[in-house]
Amino acid sequence: MHGKLFLIPTPIAPGQMLESAAQAMLLQAWQERPENSLFLIETPKAGRAQWAQFGLPREAIPHLIAYNEQTREQSLPAIIEALLHGKNVYLMTDGGLPAFMDPGAELVQACHERKIAVRSSPFPNSVLLALALSGFPHQQFLFEGALPRESDERLQALKDYWRRPSTLVLLDAPYRLPKLLQMFSELSASTGTHRNLFLGLDLQHDNERHLLFSSHDISSVQAELNNKYEFILIIAPIGWSSGHKKR
Repeated sequence: MHGKLFLIPTPIAPGQMLESAAQAMLLQAWQERPENSLFLIETPKAGRAQWAQFGLPREAIPHLIAYNEQTREQSLPAIIEALLHGKNVYLMTDGGLPAFMDPGAELVQACHERKIAVRSSPFPNSVLLALALSGFPHQQFLFEGALPRESDERLQALKDYWRRPSTLVLLDAPYRLPKLLQMFSELSASTGTHRNLFLGLDLQHDNERHLLFSSHDISSVQAELNNKYEFILIIAPIGWSSGHKKR
């Protein structure tokens, strides 16, 4: 069984405490299965200081691993290997959401390519969380929010979105998801433009699911959606591809 990658958002302002569920997750991982856990921080000095400030075990500090712009190329293969052999990995930054506009995005992509699950401790912004969990490039992204309700306006909006080259973020009512995917499938076929998509379903719920797929594969994804889910749909930039597979 593969391990999981957990994104651990940390406070932005100095002196603030870590969210309680995240603290409990890290504490349990260290106390109950330290040999099966890797703890990644962004920079050694700031990360170790944060760890102590958050009230986490000081004896764990020598085992914290720096993962950042300078270390990722060397560190990433070993981290993926550990995940493939059942270890859980906990990724923290000096402040904010890991994998959102930082090197953690590359680690998330590598996990998706190898069908390693990615999850997060509680984070209150579903749009930013979905972007981080997708592993898609998001140096630039367009948030369109909810789609028009009228069918003609809705179709025209989707046509416009499909032509835009950047990463796109869409929200809609749960019951509209099957029809939305069908319309994208038809657009993909009619335009000859195929894109990668990420569906974050019921994020931060017990039944959270992630689906990563190409617009070629929408019909098979639709067959899996036998319940209504709160969702966020991320569309990767035109021309961007990875080894993503459904899971």
